[in-house]
Amino acid sequence: MRYRVDRIVPFARDRVWRSLADLRHFAADEDPFHHQLTFTGPEEGRGARFTMEHTYWPIFPFPRDRVEAEVTEWQPPERLTVLERNPRRRIMSHTQRFLVEEVAPGRSRVIFEIVYRGIPWLLLPWKLWVDHRVTARMRDKLAELEAAIA
Repeated sequence: MRYRVDRIVPFARDRVWRSLADLRHFAADEDPFHHQLTFTGPEEGRGARFTMEHTYWPIFPFPRDRVEAEVTEWQPPERLTVLERNPRRRIMSHTQRFLVEEVAPGRSRVIFEIVYRGIPWLLLPWKLWVDHRVTARMRDKLAELEAAIA
């Protein structure tokens, strides 16, 4: 499953990147799904690693667990990709990608993508619910990012 949302923000690409490059945004206080980020390796750049507590409810009926994340793509000021692995529930592993495009001086489009691989057919009846909840959270994440930059 692939999800993609975008938002135009009133900031230059470099300013957006500075906020994205602080990986602690993945478990910001506003985030209902990620908590207690702990760095387990470098804190920036390709190869940066961290763990987080992950909550799935109300999207999936799974209990909270700890996930491992690694930055797999770091191309300032335009691309950040993180692979989030769940050792207990491999089907929930996914990538999160942020792309930043300058659309005008002082204005940028932030594109946020999440890609899940290997979601079993048993979960497809929930697809519309999941699609709605995931994209709503992604839009909220971009709004939070914009607020954090301001």
